[in-house]
Amino acid sequence: MSLVELIQEMGCYTSPQNTRFSETQEAYIIEALVAGVNKKDIEITFEKGALSITAKSERYQYSYLIPLEGVQIDESVELSAVAEEGILKIVLPKAKIKSLKIPVK
Repeated sequence: MSLVELIQEMGCYTSPQNTRFSETQEAYIIEALVAGVNKKDIEITFEKGALSITAKSERYQYSYLIPLEGVQIDESVELSAVAEEGILKIVLPKAKIKSLKIPVK
């Protein structure tokens, strides 16, 4: 199941009109509206199977909780986020599934 299908099935994110989810073979990509918010005022945490984004300024406050239970993320790679022109883009690399060779004894 893709991230987009999982998010749609759960229907749990707070502001669907302000978020966009996409997926490549290598990563999950989440874009969230953070217009009018300084980069230093954005906090992103990932714990207990959920991505939490809080962004606030004097005029705006955005809060997103995105359930990612069951989504395998490669935590050995440094996660990245970029805020440009009012859009926060988070790239979560997919965990690489290694094939195992199992010897028969």
